Amino acid sequence: MSDEDRLKLQLPMAAWSDGHGLNQATALVQKHRHLLPKRITNAQLSGLNGVVQAVDRLDQVMDFAQHQGMRAARAGRMDVKGYWDDLREALDTLEGEAVQLLAQAGLSVEEAEGNGKRSPRAPSWLTLWLAQEFVQHLVAHSLYLGAV
Repeated sequence: MSDEDRLKLQLPMAAWSDGHGLNQATALVQKHRHLLPKRITNAQLSGLNGVVQAVDRLDQVMDFAQHQGMRAARAGRMDVKGYWDDLREALDTLEGEAVQLLAQAGLSVEEAEGNGKRSPRAPSWLTLWLAQEFVQHLVAHSLYLGAV
């Protein structure tokens, strides 16, 4: 994707981040507010933010969330596992959101074949960009609520 195309995405991306991305992150934090800051620690939130900023693909963030959920389940903390499962569900919707952003910006969407069907696919860098924005809101709101 060209630099010009990335510029076309900046406005729709900012609108998504300040609108739907923020709302979705806030809803997830509110649902699990009772876990903050004791069961979901600031260190875990910082780790999540570090991972999403350092990796190349969304599936690496999904793997981190799955690993955290499995650790919680082994420790018998099913409420914490539920948090990480809900986070994975939220992250899983980002490809569809990225496809919509591309359409809003008037940019072409790749098609990929899977299960005998062709479906629109967003570039991995765009889904990761959405994840970074989402996690930034999630962490900020979590830290705020944990301090209140």
